[in-house]
Amino acid sequence: MLKKFTVLLILTSLPIIYTAFLSPVPQGAGQIFEKLFLQLKGAVNASELFVYTATFLTPILYVVYEGYTDVSGEELKRRIAEGVRGVYKGFGLVAFLSFLVMLSTAVAYGSLKNNPDTFKSSFLSYFLVEYSAWIYVFSLFCWYLTLLYEARTAGDFVETNRNSEDAVSNAFQSRIAGKG
Repeated sequence: MLKKFTVLLILTSLPIIYTAFLSPVPQGAGQIFEKLFLQLKGAVNASELFVYTATFLTPILYVVYEGYTDVSGEELKRRIAEGVRGVYKGFGLVAFLSFLVMLSTAVAYGSLKNNPDTFKSSFLSYFLVEYSAWIYVFSLFCWYLTLLYEARTAGDFVETNRNSEDAVSNAFQSRIAGKG
């Protein structure tokens, strides 16, 4: 599990890593790794952070949406009473934090597009810039949790696709037989 997450982290972080490695080395005192870490930390601004969080958090928010749509009133009451514990332990907290992060980065994105000077002096800007690396890793972790959840609930991929192919083939044969 950790191996897959590490690979996803590295592959999706390549633009950030390249941005840091291709930027000039800051002058002044300090170790080279400290300077590199500061470059990595500054490689994602609040506006770009929205793009990453929108990409990685949308699937986990969709799992919540999917669980509460197209159900009767009684079923909806039962699901809300049970909470989202049926997905995996801690899912409710993760989904709530995902929603907050998504909302915060969306506000930042809109503010930066409309009035960047005012936004850059706000507490939200400070928070998003200071903790951008953690927010990015959290978003990626949520995406990974969604992949794990989907793999657990999807069943046998090959079997599902074969059944789907059979249904399409049978429908096609029926249409051909009806024309003949």
